[in-house]
Amino acid sequence: MKLSLIIPVYNGNLYIEKCLKNIIDKFNNRDELELIIINDGSTDNTWSILKKYDKYKNIILINNQNYGVSHSRNVGIDKAHGKYISFVDADDTLDDNWLNIIYSGLQSNKDIIYYSKFLGEKLEKKDILKYIIGYKNIYISGPYSKLFRLEFLKKNNIKFHEDIINGEDMIFNIEAFLQANYCSIESKSFYLYRYANGSATHSFNKNIISSDIRFHTILDSLLLEDNQFCDYYIMKKKEEFKIDAIRTIIDRISYLESYKEALSFFDFLNFEPYKSILETKKTDNMIETIVIGLCRKKMYFLLYFLFNIKHKIKRNKRKEYFAEV
Repeated sequence: MKLSLIIPVYNGNLYIEKCLKNIIDKFNNRDELELIIINDGSTDNTWSILKKYDKYKNIILINNQNYGVSHSRNVGIDKAHGKYISFVDADDTLDDNWLNIIYSGLQSNKDIIYYSKFLGEKLEKKDILKYIIGYKNIYISGPYSKLFRLEFLKKNNIKFHEDIINGEDMIFNIEAFLQANYCSIESKSFYLYRYANGSATHSFNKNIISSDIRFHTILDSLLLEDNQFCDYYIMKKKEEFKIDAIRTIIDRISYLESYKEALSFFDFLNFEPYKSILETKKTDNMIETIVIGLCRKKMYFLLYFLFNIKHKIKRNKRKEYFAEV
């Protein structure tokens, strides 16, 4: 078997059939293709929709409790039989010509093959790491739009960290990149990512803070200053992630209905890595400068109020569209 496509889905009844259309049209019970769909405890009618595809011999349906997307992807890795695996998010889709685009890659023996029309094929390996963490505003940190050789992942025990809520895909990609001996870039796109302005999570999960600390701890351990692939840009980017994390956590805290409840979570700023960043970091970004300044002055109510206004504005400007990555 050449390829296993892994699709985790949670409450995807609005999108899952569109996602599957361009995939299943290319299957036709072809023995070299396998589709693994993991229902992550959906509470809508997603599972009812998925059961319609049980008739295909090369589709594996798994109905789990709600353990999270990382757990679902790891289940997919464990269940896969293909030489290569690739991930698809349930609200995205693939180009009509996706199989032809990746077919030559399936015949290779590379550990990882990256696909993006925004990347040049002659990039040095160290440049790939820059794009994983976001170089020139191009990010290839998502698990999608790539082929991972399954034996390579299993040999090196590379899986998604299930205790990380945000950034688990970047950590997965960095760990895979650092272990890979042979990887390449194809300047072609086959993956269509659904962009949804104003679709950020509209709730606060109290585990987001411990998860974020875990993310930065792992990232710092992977991207050490003496690493052959790390340079000034990467070390600077790591610090920028911590600034962005402060803004993101405050954004999530501000979804709490009462300021009194929200206030109890602002003490995360007294702990590392956020405390040191607030004491030392300067930024040219106006919004970040304002956020950092208000944090330093402990003007938490004003932060809460401003982010609440932002939420209302974004909800009124919601717009969805697909774009190649």
